[in-house]
Amino acid sequence: MPHPLPTTPEELADTLVWFKSHMAELPQELEILPGVVARDLPTTVQKYLELAERTAGNNTYFGQLSHLVAIRRKIEGRQGGTDAR
Repeated sequence: MPHPLPTTPEELADTLVWFKSHMAELPQELEILPGVVARDLPTTVQKYLELAERTAGNNTYFGQLSHLVAIRRKIEGRQGGTDAR
């Protein structure tokens, strides 16, 4: 399964802005990827955002950045009427 990593600084910036405007809409728990469940999603996203802002462009944090993209896709899927979990 390919990782949904933002491929440009612009895409990463857009993802960060999207989360900042949707924090109040996050569910408490979400299965990010098969077998990867965030039990406290708002806290998880907040920590990932802080990390992304401090380390933008550092591939060491590929996993966390790909989780942000996956979380966004799941949330957008739910808003479209599809239950993500």
